[in-house]
Amino acid sequence: MLITSVSLTILRAEHGPIINPSDAAILITENAMSLTTTDLELESILELVAFSESDEQLDLKSDLTIEFIQLLNAEGDLEFQMPIMSNSVHLALTNFDSGIYQMKFLFEGTETFKTSTLTIK
Repeated sequence: MLITSVSLTILRAEHGPIINPSDAAILITENAMSLTTTDLELESILELVAFSESDEQLDLKSDLTIEFIQLLNAEGDLEFQMPIMSNSVHLALTNFDSGIYQMKFLFEGTETFKTSTLTIK
């Protein structure tokens, strides 16, 4: 039942524009990457956003269970998606090319994705 509802939500997810940097709140910025959002709710849900330079790993922790994440490239093509079902996720950025991605989160109790922009340098 859960898989069906997540699948339906994925089909309804829209490809929004990449966030304009001047309108965005910076969640984290490091030499190798940055994560920004214009979604104030996402900013308040994420209680930890950290990056390990040595592991090239993005660590996220939220108040709510992260049900699903998606990464879309600058053209809006799906590059990565994964069910998480946890309040934390560790994402190895070595799995992705340099570029700008939309990083979308689906949280427990929500029906729409929360969007951020991930820039990998």
